[in-house]
Amino acid sequence: MSNLQYSDLINYLSKDNIIGSGKEVKVYNYNDKVIKIFHDERKSQIERISDVGLMKLSTLDLTYFNKPIDIIYKDDEIIGYTERKLIEEEYELNNIDFDGLKDDVITLSENGFTIQDLYYNSIFSDNNLYFTDLTSYKYIDTKEPFLKNFILKNNIKEINIFLIGLIHFDAFKTKGTNEYTKIYLANEYRLNNIKDEFYGDTIEKINMRNK
Repeated sequence: MSNLQYSDLINYLSKDNIIGSGKEVKVYNYNDKVIKIFHDERKSQIERISDVGLMKLSTLDLTYFNKPIDIIYKDDEIIGYTERKLIEEEYELNNIDFDGLKDDVITLSENGFTIQDLYYNSIFSDNNLYFTDLTSYKYIDTKEPFLKNFILKNNIKEINIFLIGLIHFDAFKTKGTNEYTKIYLANEYRLNNIKDEFYGDTIEKINMRNK
């Protein structure tokens, strides 16, 4: 993690350099990264991660959850961050690294991060699946094993619903329809076939059962 000053990035924060704007941030090109600047007034009902959580998140060893790289300050206040730039590609579901995703989920859970707002913050890039905009994730600084296990169980549930929805019900893609129905169907599938296991650990057993 490194710190950047808003004043040093002014040349990048122009209308000509903007990529897009979402509920949480405006996004700008920044060489091989992107700059994400928080809106003055948050447009999401989900509370933004704490500054302590944001800094902690940037230190984690994550592969497929696109973490903050640099923290951006203005007058000693955190107003944004950078992430690596991801170029969207067509989904190739057979290329998803389930083991790598599981490792990331365990890392997040062990460090007190509860996954939130997952379903519509994914991108297929560089021949794999990535999750972005982790600043909606809830952070708790805890060493309590019970809480870590509770967080892990919740995170496994969330990633399972996403993966099942994506793979079995064609959910969470650009211009998708009937998404809430697909989430319901994905959760029913999870309860009937997987329960609390990680989807990637059970997919071979499910495929064998369905042959």
